[in-house]
Amino acid sequence: MATPDDMIETHALRLFSARKTGSTTDLVTQESPSISADDARQIAALTLTKWGQPQCGFKLGYTSEVMRRQMGISQPNFGRLTVDIKDDAEEDKTEVMLDIQPLPKKEGKPKPEAAEATTTD
Repeated sequence: MATPDDMIETHALRLFSARKTGSTTDLVTQESPSISADDARQIAALTLTKWGQPQCGFKLGYTSEVMRRQMGISQPNFGRLTVDIKDDAEEDKTEVMLDIQPLPKKEGKPKPEAAEATTTD
């Protein structure tokens, strides 16, 4: 019988192999529907370790409430960016944002001084 550690190792190896070869793979939840969030974090950490590149940032997904509703997802997700993606972007002359700050929540109407600052005479 497989242990939880075996399950984590199996999924991490499968995800690592798919990333390395650029191939698709089934969702972890298709093979392990009762997986916990803690198990998922361990799988992600082990996959990153297998990749052998230090983490340099995060990629956010489904940050729009409308998109989450459309996709049937209850919360935003994220992925880890590694140094190799930054190097690839520099080679391709593509910009990668590595320092992403949260946007302030929209709260009511803009203050008059904020509106004045954006107008030109």
